[in-house]
Amino acid sequence: MNRFFLLAACALLSGCASTSVMQTSANTAEITVDAAPVCGTTGAQKVAYEDAAIETLRAGFDRFIIGADAGASNLSGAVTGADVTGSPYQSSGISSTTFLFHHHERLFIHMFRPGDAGYDDAVDARSVLGPRWAAKVRNGPPKTC
Repeated sequence: MNRFFLLAACALLSGCASTSVMQTSANTAEITVDAAPVCGTTGAQKVAYEDAAIETLRAGFDRFIIGADAGASNLSGAVTGADVTGSPYQSSGISSTTFLFHHHERLFIHMFRPGDAGYDDAVDARSVLGPRWAAKVRNGPPKTC
């Protein structure tokens, strides 16, 4: 009987997170993350963060900044902070930004190459994914939290 519960738990956890990506411009993309309640806030955040890094590298960029669609009706997180222009994608003037990730998130990434304005303030995608970043880019976003 214990073996049954172990197999059932593994089956549930093996597909507890999914993402979809839509390129919105040459250097921006929208990522939708759905995670099972068992993932919690931290699990959903981890999946979103890794997928942002993967999509950045797949698009030929090196770094990214995460923004959120504050007008989305299905957004269950909260975003605070803005830059001087009110754009979530420009890094200059940002005083503080806080993202609270829940089980269904829609977020936007702005991607950068060396020499782009904002590059120095953006997150390095390879460092997010670690030393095995190439395999993670090849295999796609995590399916578990």
